[in-house]
Amino acid sequence: MTALRVELSKCGARIVEQGDSLEVYPSQLNGAEIETYNDHRMAMCFAVVGLRVPGIRIRNPGCVSKTFPDFFAKLAAKPPAGLGATILDAITQRPIAEHELFAG
Repeated sequence: MTALRVELSKCGARIVEQGDSLEVYPSQLNGAEIETYNDHRMAMCFAVVGLRVPGIRIRNPGCVSKTFPDFFAKLAAKPPAGLGATILDAITQRPIAEHELFAG
């Protein structure tokens, strides 16, 4: 819970952590560099956030290889196989080709 609160707060979310739950309040979100803590759930969660919030940069996106190695390839695949998302290299800002996105 703490990791999720910390990373959502970096994006501008207003959050209150109470025990094992989070209260998230409506707020304007912004891009941020997200630490995954080597947790595939964090990488996938913030990848979905990045579909709507420009500027989300995920550290260690390869951690998804534990459970869903083609997760980012699925996001980038054209519909109906995927969402058709454009995934950028955080350093060069170059679009990453679908075949480069497998985290195996």
